[in-house]
Amino acid sequence: MLHIFYGDMPEAVYNTAIYFKNVYEENWITQPLSREIIADVKWKR
Repeated sequence: MLHIFYGDMPEAVYNTAIYFKNVYEENWITQPLSREIIADVKWKR
């Protein structure tokens, strides 16, 4: 079901690219589990 909210929502992320740049930690991508998930998704395309 689609929900539409009007007005400011402090808990909402409006620009995911900027959010990711501000909260990104390198260990998210370098951990073994993360690397395994990325490789799995890459090969399923």
